[in-house]
Amino acid sequence: MPRALAAITGAPSGYTFTEFHDVMGMDRNTVSRSMWMGAEEVVATSLRRLDSGKIIVVPGWRYKLICTLLKLLPARAKRAIGLRAGERRNAINTGRKASG
Repeated sequence: MPRALAAITGAPSGYTFTEFHDVMGMDRNTVSRSMWMGAEEVVATSLRRLDSGKIIVVPGWRYKLICTLLKLLPARAKRAIGLRAGERRNAINTGRKASG
């Protein structure tokens, strides 16, 4: 079988130190420093996984742990977490206090 001329890998990189969040106007202090990764780490991990044929790459052990735990949760719990995160994000963006 002939080799592909191109490969595509998706890397949901989470919070990465780039200008992306700056352009969005996001205050980096609203996210724990431990959740941020360097762009070099994200790129290096993505390229290693691309070479091994992985399609989806989750760089960083914290994000791998989060993804694994989310797979184990029932859909109802995932929705509740998503709603709560959305409320918190909206409160931060508007300067209000999140409920609950």
